[in-house]
Amino acid sequence: VLKAQAAAKSKGYSDVIYLDSVNKKYLEEVSSCNIFVVK
Repeated sequence: VLKAQAAAKSKGYSDVIYLDSVNKKYLEEVSSCNIFVVK
């Protein structure tokens, strides 16, 4: 988790969205904020 956050911050992103470990396409978790998604 910390490695992913550090990598994202070094690329200029403010937070990380984690995908599910099976399909790697469904949202699983957001580290420190709420997220609103529209499809």
